[in-house]
Amino acid sequence: MKKYFNRKSDFEKEEKKNEKPQLTKEEVKIAEKIKFWEEQDKINQELIPRVIKNHELISELVIRIDEQSTIIGNIKDELNLIQISKSQIACSVEKEKYNNNDILNSLNKKIFLNYSTLGFSILALILSILSLIN
Repeated sequence: MKKYFNRKSDFEKEEKKNEKPQLTKEEVKIAEKIKFWEEQDKINQELIPRVIKNHELISELVIRIDEQSTIIGNIKDELNLIQISKSQIACSVEKEKYNNNDILNSLNKKIFLNYSTLGFSILALILSILSLIN
C-alpha cells in the first residue's frame, strides 16, 4: 500500500525513517569490539571442552609416567641387589674352591704318606721273610 504525503516535509520525515542511521566512529568501534568478543565467545565455546579434555589426558599421562618411573626405580634396585648377590656368590664359590683345593692337597699328602707307609711296611715284610728264609 502506497502512502501519499501532503507535504514535502512529511516525505522527508518518512524517508529519514527508512534510512539507516549514521553511526559515529566511537559507535563503530564499540560495534566491532562487540562482534569480536561474540566471535571469541563462539571460539571459546568450542575450544574450552577440548582444552579440558587435553588437561585430563595429560594429567592421566603424568600419573602413569610417575607410576612407571617408580616401577623402573624398583627394578633398578632389584637388579642392583641381584648383582650384589651374584658377586657374593662368586666370592663364596672362589673361597670354596680354595678350601676344596686345600682339602684335596691335604688328602693327597695323607694318601701319599699312607702309600709310603704301606710301601715301607711291605718292604719290611719282604725283608723279614727273606731273612727268615736265609
